[in-house]
Amino acid sequence: TNVSGSVSITANASDNVAVARVDFAVDGVIVGSDATAPYAITWNASAAIPGLHTITATAYDTSANGGSATGVTVTVSDVTPPSVTITAPTASTNVSGSVSITANASDNVAVSRVDFLVDGKVVGSDTTAPYAISWNADAATLANHTITAKAYDTSNNTATSAGVTVKVVDPTVPTVTITRPTNGSTVSRSSRVTIAASASDNRGVARVVFYVNNSQKCSDTTSPYSCDWSVPSARNVVYTLRARAYDATGNFSDTTSTVTSR
Repeated sequence: TNVSGSVSITANASDNVAVARVDFAVDGVIVGSDATAPYAITWNASAAIPGLHTITATAYDTSANGGSATGVTVTVSDVTPPSVTITAPTASTNVSGSVSITANASDNVAVSRVDFLVDGKVVGSDTTAPYAISWNADAATLANHTITAKAYDTSNNTATSAGVTVKVVDPTVPTVTITRPTNGSTVSRSSRVTIAASASDNRGVARVVFYVNNSQKCSDTTSPYSCDWSVPSARNVVYTLRARAYDATGNFSDTTSTVTSR
């Protein structure tokens, strides 16, 4: 018989004088006794390793004489799913970059693995406690996302945790450098000079805005970023060049350099 959970084990026993008790054993280990007919116990098969097990019953009379029944072999089926809970991150957290997702999981037999899902899609798995993965939140959209964990046991029973909702944000500002003209160099007055800059961002640069002495000259949305500047005619004037890089979420950073007209 296939059994699981709470299993009722019963036996008939008789004696020429009187039966004192019946011991019930599984694989030779006593799991219960009954001193009153009809002789029966309840055995928690969920605590046993799934597979074949032999049940025996031994009756004792009032003189301690014992007699055992022929063993009955049963197959314990594991129908108990694991339990699993997300432990990090906590709900309503703002996340970015590399995010550690952790979970607690347990089972009456053994947990074989835990899958981690974001919005229903598996983003990683772990087979060893403590169960954890690293999730690259920078690859996700800037919005709310639901994290769940799905635990499997060795009998392929499964359970899914309650969802934890987090918000992916972008706190990283772009990096930007003026590459031309070089800082501290001279430029010819009444000439046309190209101001060039390099810029990068974890989610992409939206545009680079160029300024001369805090006056905006132009904006460029395509790398390599550049701006043509008409240098005034005055001689020996120091100009401050500034490049401001923006990402798609409005984060920005500045870099400056100076040149002198000759």
